[in-house]
Amino acid sequence: MPQNTAFTSTPSNPNPAAVQAIYPEWLLNPVGSQYAAEMGYADTRLLAPVIQSVIVDSIPDQYRILQLLFDKTPKDENDDEITWFERGIPRPALTILTNTGGATSMTIPLTAGGSSSVSINTAIVMPDGRSAIVESVNTTANTVDIKAQNGQPALAAVVAGEKLIVGYTPMADGQNFFSDYTRLQVSPYTNWCATGLRAKRWTRKTALRYQNNNTTDYFTKDAQEMMENVYNDMFYLFMDAHKGEFDITVPAGTSLTAGTYKAKVGDGIYPFLVNNGAAHSTSSAATFEADFKTLAFNTNYKAINQPRFILGTPQTLNYMSDIWKDPIRYTASDTVNSMDLMSYEFGGMRYIPIPIVHFEERFNQFQSDWASRLLILDLDAISTWKMKGYEQVTARNTSKLALENGGDRDYIDYTVEYSLGVKVETVQGHFYMDIL
Repeated sequence: MPQNTAFTSTPSNPNPAAVQAIYPEWLLNPVGSQYAAEMGYADTRLLAPVIQSVIVDSIPDQYRILQLLFDKTPKDENDDEITWFERGIPRPALTILTNTGGATSMTIPLTAGGSSSVSINTAIVMPDGRSAIVESVNTTANTVDIKAQNGQPALAAVVAGEKLIVGYTPMADGQNFFSDYTRLQVSPYTNWCATGLRAKRWTRKTALRYQNNNTTDYFTKDAQEMMENVYNDMFYLFMDAHKGEFDITVPAGTSLTAGTYKAKVGDGIYPFLVNNGAAHSTSSAATFEADFKTLAFNTNYKAINQPRFILGTPQTLNYMSDIWKDPIRYTASDTVNSMDLMSYEFGGMRYIPIPIVHFEERFNQFQSDWASRLLILDLDAISTWKMKGYEQVTARNTSKLALENGGDRDYIDYTVEYSLGVKVETVQGHFYMDIL
């Protein structure tokens, strides 16, 4: 065997690379090495890159819990828009619009709609507790004429904002007519069902390459991410979608006219409550507990000890708990420091906090004001719905078409289509709070 005379077998202490003089690429790295790219060294295909097969998932587990949305089966409706009616308390109070001086007979202006809630010959209770009777009703001017009981002194003056309470309908001896006719009054509400779609596109050959090489679980994670985005799209629709219509623009190159496709969207829970006058407050730490109790009692439509739920970020619910428990007290036997209240019970009512991490700003799903907002909901009076015959979630792919057509440029589209409508049955049974 011929000898390689240029080879030096003894390393040079000052320059160890000299012993490999005829092999200058002595510091080789796997192909695609980041170290080689940054530091200027060469790589080789004779060394395989070390790639971890599992892609690390940094999404918190709480983010995938959408129990509010999928806890109940959606109801079927005949169309993608519905109208329902809410019956209020059958004894409406009459709110006084302007200050009115006292007299035996008085004409009192009422706030909007007040005159439609009372008939003539109805006994009413004045703000000072005295009784009077309605002599006439003017629905055009929205006023009522009232008169004191016979032989009683003049009625006292009334102030704007005070209430006239509908008492009862007296009947006279020998009366041969009816004068107090009433009908059930309802509040109409309407909402629309929204549909949406998420899609991913692969070429058939690229998809097979990922599946065959199976270096990482990217292909599986890619499909999983689309479904997670679908669930979070639906959660946004459930909570904060705004009723209206969008123009859907046709992508360039499709030979279609833009602006011809219309997308219908309904209100989510929060916009529905805002648009329909649900009770709410903006509260500081000093006023929060008092505001919460006031709103709780004013919106109490549940049976005794039946829970409503408090939705908020974990931080906001913890903040509420700190306010409620201040000052925190410990005893000598305490071994666990529990910083969060699991239930709030007072006045025959019960409230259970539910942490919703989606409201946190870091998840990029809701605007920053949601991080300091609490929704107090009667979940029994909230439901999701869809149009009958239209699946709530449908997954499809076009792989069969790709196989039939053949060729490495065939596209495979993976799509998930979804449909969601929200029905808030009793607006008066919910409230929301923004914390300063």
